This record gives sequence, structure tokens and C-alpha cells, in this order.
Amino acid sequence: VHRGPVVVIAGEGHAGIKKRLAGWAEHHGGCEGGLPLCVSTCAALLDSEPEVAAVKAAIGRAVETLGEPPSLIVVDTLARCYSGEENSADTFRAFYRLTGLRLKAAGIGYHRLDHSGKDVERGQRGSSAKNDDVDVVQQLVVRDKGAVTLKATHRRMAWVHWTGSPG
Repeated sequence: VHRGPVVVIAGEGHAGIKKRLAGWAEHHGGCEGGLPLCVSTCAALLDSEPEVAAVKAAIGRAVETLGEPPSLIVVDTLARCYSGEENSADTFRAFYRLTGLRLKAAGIGYHRLDHSGKDVERGQRGSSAKNDDVDVVQQLVVRDKGAVTLKATHRRMAWVHWTGSPG
């Protein structure tokens, strides 16, 4: 793991991203040396070979701007970044084969944001295959008065036990 640029593939909420980033920077006292970040202007279907090729080309252009390859790709939200059926394991296996494996091979981490189902205790919506390729699944739950709790619900690594309130 190393510090480096971040690319956000924004599947939704494009209008609010700049406001959220500005709020984050204000809360944290600004961004020393700037924020090495590129945010897409539209979603990408990461379970489709032609779309993945286009994303790869766009990331190549981002590298020219950032000066180095990204350390992390954020997919926000997963529900807007695939074309297959949400309840089909094949959809998420295609995502992993076309996107996840390639990122891992390049040494780039990826973080997927997803929605829970109507029953938060049952976890994320759709196929359980969403958990097949990830190291950690975390659930962010809003509590009383806006407090949040972050809990690891699935993990490949035994040392990940963290449940708490992020600072």
C-alpha cells in the first residue's frame, strides 16, 4: 500500500461531488499540496469489455494530469457501474474478471460503494457474489444525532476486526 492519486468513477451524484470534496477539505484544514484526485463525469459499465477499455484510456489521460498512476480507484456507486442483472452472480464475476483482476495485477486498490437492501441487517442488495472478490466489506450505519458506525461484516483477513465510529 502506498500513498498516491485517487480516481473516482462517479456513477451518480455528479452535481454534489465538488461540494462534498470542498466540505472534506474545509473540515480537514485544506489539502496540503493539493488533492491528487480525478473524478469522472459519468458512470462506466465495469462488467463490459468496451466500457472497461474506455475507462482504461480515461485513466491513462488522468495519469498525465496526476503525474503518476492512481493508487486507488473508487466506484461510487456499484449499482450504477454494471450492465448485468443485479441478482446474477455472473454480473459480479464479469466485473471482477474485467476490472478487479486488472486493477489488482496493476497494484491499484479499489473501493466499491454499494447500497444496502431494505433490511440493513441482511447486507447489500443483489447477488452474494458481490462479496467473492473483496478483502473487506464494511457497513456504514447512521445512528442517533447523525453519528455513524463503521463495521466490518465480511473479511478475508483475520486481522480485520474493526468496528467503531470513524474520527
